[in-house]
Amino acid sequence: MRPTLARLAEELCLSGYAVNSPRGAECVVAGDASAVAAFESRLRELLRNGIPVGAVVEAIESQSFDPQGHAYREQGGDQLGEFTIRSSVIPEADGASLSAKVPPDAVVCDHCLRELRDPRDRRHHYAFLSCIACGPRYSIVDAMPYERGRTTMREFPLCPRCAEEFDSTTNRRFHAETTACPACGPQLWLSRDGSRADAIYGHDAVRQAATVIRNEQVLALKGLGGYQLLVAARSDRAVGELRRRKRRPAKPLAVMVRTAADAAALATVSDVELRWLHAPSGPIVICDALANHSLSRGVSCGLHTVGLMLPTTPLHVLLLDELDMPLVCTSCNLDGEPILFEGNGSRSALAALADNCIEHNRPIRRPVDDSVLRVMAGRPVGIRIGRGLAPASIAAPTSVPIIAVGAHQKVAVAIANGAQTVLGPHIGDMGSTATRRRFVEQQRELADLYGTPEALLVADEHPDYFTTAWTRSRVEDSTKPVSAMMVQHHHAHVVSGMVEHGWLDRQVLGIAFDGVGWGRDGTLWGGELLLATAAEFDRVGSLRPFRQLGGEQVVREPWRVALALAHEVIGDEAMRLGLAPASDCELLLRASGLSPWTTSVGRLFDGVAALALGIHRAEFEGQPAMLLESSTARCDLQGAAKSDRAAYRFDIGIRADGMLELDWRPAVQQVIADVAIDASPASIGARFHDALALAVFKAAAHWPTLPVVLSGGVFQNRCLVERLASAAADDERPWGLPGIIPPNDGGLAAGQIAIAAARAVQ
Repeated sequence: MRPTLARLAEELCLSGYAVNSPRGAECVVAGDASAVAAFESRLRELLRNGIPVGAVVEAIESQSFDPQGHAYREQGGDQLGEFTIRSSVIPEADGASLSAKVPPDAVVCDHCLRELRDPRDRRHHYAFLSCIACGPRYSIVDAMPYERGRTTMREFPLCPRCAEEFDSTTNRRFHAETTACPACGPQLWLSRDGSRADAIYGHDAVRQAATVIRNEQVLALKGLGGYQLLVAARSDRAVGELRRRKRRPAKPLAVMVRTAADAAALATVSDVELRWLHAPSGPIVICDALANHSLSRGVSCGLHTVGLMLPTTPLHVLLLDELDMPLVCTSCNLDGEPILFEGNGSRSALAALADNCIEHNRPIRRPVDDSVLRVMAGRPVGIRIGRGLAPASIAAPTSVPIIAVGAHQKVAVAIANGAQTVLGPHIGDMGSTATRRRFVEQQRELADLYGTPEALLVADEHPDYFTTAWTRSRVEDSTKPVSAMMVQHHHAHVVSGMVEHGWLDRQVLGIAFDGVGWGRDGTLWGGELLLATAAEFDRVGSLRPFRQLGGEQVVREPWRVALALAHEVIGDEAMRLGLAPASDCELLLRASGLSPWTTSVGRLFDGVAALALGIHRAEFEGQPAMLLESSTARCDLQGAAKSDRAAYRFDIGIRADGMLELDWRPAVQQVIADVAIDASPASIGARFHDALALAVFKAAAHWPTLPVVLSGGVFQNRCLVERLASAAADDERPWGLPGIIPPNDGGLAAGQIAIAAARAVQ
């Protein structure tokens, strides 16, 4: 923003200055009254026509003053002279609330790409060129306000030529804080483990890295937010070896391609998906893979989709220019562990995961994974908020400092400091010691960055979650006044959707479908209908409960869910469906009274997938449901008309306690009957999705005047969401479909913080 202000002031011959402060960009101009008035009017017109790249404008505040008497903090009493950009205003005290936006990292822009590939340019093949519009931001910030001296780029003083560009109002690197060139900026090398022992430097390192990939080996690369692992995406051998080393047998892997045309050769890419592929945030965009794509089948492992991304940094561009082939690009970590980002502390891990590492000496201050989006019903849906999108501003205003910590899976922290509210980047599942350590670090880092004291901590009601236990321990151990608030899981899901749509002042019908959340009646919820405000909720309906045979084992053994469902529908005949040895089934059913009740729609999907697809074991949570969705999508893509297939049936009834119930038994009975006649899994999946969407729409009709919010991990399923979007198109009341705030647990903290803010007002 400051360069834009400076250029406009210079054009109008105004004196003064622009400066970054904790409140945002501040500007003082002095001169002829008509010129000052023109400055303000032209600035407002300029911002109406388009915000400068990289800037965020939420409000413009202006006031008049006497320049002869103007004193401004450390510049007090100085007469205003030629317009300048001053050094940032540093908060007078640690912990001051930050109202300025922390800039997200941005992928390499087209201008820099042209320089990178131009042999006549002094930054030709320089892997760290950037400008005012692109480059690292959040991942290198030490503290705000954002300027070079408060980032890890302070280790690289500008050479005379870069300094001249930095100071020139006509140069596009005018006050571009990450400006660098081969003479003064970060350097690149390749070695076995990223150390400088026997290293190859400069563009030779890129050429050698390309050779590593051509030889079907695994390359580690230090990206914007951490190390990544790259292999040839067409090579079964390379992809298989990558999976073995990461201990990730089946989760889908992302693919980086050189151009949008290369993406279109692998997948069907809609206009909306294309816009997001080219966005400055540079997310992974999940697209429908072409049936005849050239990728290794090990990339997506049976799914109909592929996650695609374009090069994010000049280094990625140089590597793909050398190779001109699609690359698997995934976080450098073991499955379930946080991304590696500290070179010196990661050498042994890098050596175990990769054959060679392409490294550089620009430190990463804040690790961040790639963002993941999926377009549903024409709108982007956040699957994971990370590089380029985080920290994400969310519309949940509060005057109370609040820190919300999510649940147990896909954890992300949300921060409210009284001036702004943000959702931090994805951290991960709290199953490993390393991820728990990263959670504690990131909570502290975000609190320090935004000036947010630990006054109120918000966590999930589940008593066994690490984040909940951590919250309680902070309250008990703190020497300062700290309070805790526990929030019901599905209420937080619904309110995160209310935040997405700006409905915090409304009562809504919230439909929260996911894998599991702690229920206030002691059961495991996951298929809930809630009448909700931002502060409170009433549970008014749910999926019909069923036994979760074997407890948490059902996540990896979906046949257990199938057995529980089938036994309730067809009794002991369920033991003859071939789900498991009859003796195992009998023992499990005899002990069913020891298994918890659940209303989980996520587990219902797993059970139907086990019946329809014969899946006995899942390699990761949700895999059976994803495979069922893929079967359904193939049926949809084949153009099978809905009139040619009758939806299965859910019964909608009212229980004795007055709760509405979605009874899955008729649908499961129809699934079993279709499996018995060898109906195609695609047809079964399509009919089941049709049935659930219809059941949701019919259930919502019991509250015809309330807006409807859809949230929870089940609504990452595009087949389900688009069926609901189609059904809701003619409904007079609004339906809040999933958006950028992830409907999965990655968006939970956004709901938690809004609930706490609403209750604080009460």
